[in-house]
Amino acid sequence: MAIIIVISAQINLTAINKGEISASKEVRNHFKFPQGCGSVEFKVIDELGEMYTLKAKRRMRGDYPKEAIAGLKTYIQAKGLVEGDRITIFKEEKEVAVFGAVLGRSVRYSIRHEKAAQGGGNFTGAEAGER
Repeated sequence: MAIIIVISAQINLTAINKGEISASKEVRNHFKFPQGCGSVEFKVIDELGEMYTLKAKRRMRGDYPKEAIAGLKTYIQAKGLVEGDRITIFKEEKEVAVFGAVLGRSVRYSIRHEKAAQGGGNFTGAEAGER
């Protein structure tokens, strides 16, 4: 089992108003974009077991491709996050095996937040100890 940080970003006004954060190009390594498709939906689970639907996006027009994570507005509002707070999205991969034969991998995404006032990297949820 491997837990990987997909993105960790500070909340800014764009995130608050549009529910979107810019991402580095490494984000595309965590999602399979169908041929000719600029986005892919995925589900994340928070520390309380609540599920949110987000979207990994890739802008294909312009001078260069640009990645973003969209759909965060509901999460930001539900958690009362403000500018300067931080969100982190984790990817957990597990091998699926039956009688020792590996059939594939299961992938689960989770989301956590850190209030700026807390400082010092205090994440809510289980991942805090794994950081």
